[in-house]
Amino acid sequence: MGPPPDSDPTVAQLLADKERLERELAGARQAAETTSRLIGEQFMQIEETMMLLEEKIAVEQELRTSLAAELAAAEIREVELAEARALAEEANRAKSAFLANMSHELRTPLNAIIGYAELLVEELEELDTDEIGEVVTRISAAGHHLLGLINDVLDLSKIEAGKMELFIEEIDLAQIVGEVLATITPLSDKQKNRLLIELDPDLGPLHTDATKIRQILFNLLSNACKFTSGGEVLLAVRCLHIADEAWVELLVRDSGIGIAADKLERLFETFTQAEASTSSRYGGTGLGLAITRRLCLLMGGDISVSSIVGSGTTFTVRLPTAVPSANPGSSAPGLTVP
Repeated sequence: MGPPPDSDPTVAQLLADKERLERELAGARQAAETTSRLIGEQFMQIEETMMLLEEKIAVEQELRTSLAAELAAAEIREVELAEARALAEEANRAKSAFLANMSHELRTPLNAIIGYAELLVEELEELDTDEIGEVVTRISAAGHHLLGLINDVLDLSKIEAGKMELFIEEIDLAQIVGEVLATITPLSDKQKNRLLIELDPDLGPLHTDATKIRQILFNLLSNACKFTSGGEVLLAVRCLHIADEAWVELLVRDSGIGIAADKLERLFETFTQAEASTSSRYGGTGLGLAITRRLCLLMGGDISVSSIVGSGTTFTVRLPTAVPSANPGSSAPGLTVP
């Protein structure tokens, strides 16, 4: 005989099972709703992140496009600047060549005019025709003045074109100072100035360019005399030792009109004078000091200036006693002038 048949569940058991199933179903439904809500929130966050990423990508694309445009524009500007620089350099070379040629061509006939004027002055002095002699003397003076301006332009054009040469030789600076003073004395006397000279007794021979030294001294002393009236002009020549090297210092001090502090910075620029009225009152083109500084640099030295308005001006030149053969035109070390 087989096992006895299972007994049927009671009503109470069926109700209990129903309640249990209902509870499990409610829990499953609640878990499903919670999971659905969390998934929905995550999808919203993903959509927001995707939108932010798309915006970021769009901004980066705009930046790339803008950067590419700026780089292209910068390259174009660089090319344009290079072309403009090349044109400016070519124009500067053409200007220097023109000035050199023009100055040379003008100087030859002008020297002839001055020569004939001086011959006429001598002849008229013998004939005692003072009135005509004065006119011819003015012609000669104007010719010399114009020749000086032409020489300045020619020197500047040579320096800018890199064709200014140095002729190094052993020189006696005291002798050159005497020669320059002989030339400057009439201008100093005309302005009723007193010339003072201080020469270092230890001053020995220099190995440098005599013509350039003479030109530097003449430019500085003529300026000092021109801008001083009834005062004093001092030239002091001293020996120095800087960084175990021998130097010579040329100091030119006057008691003239002086220069304003805000004008000193541009004093050595070409075609520049301290005041706009200076050129009309005292004459000149503003080339003398620019040429003087470039000559100093060419010989391995430099020049500095200090001034007080109404009290006078001091120019200080420092040059090596033996001009270095390397790197002409560059400023030598240790030349800070107080």
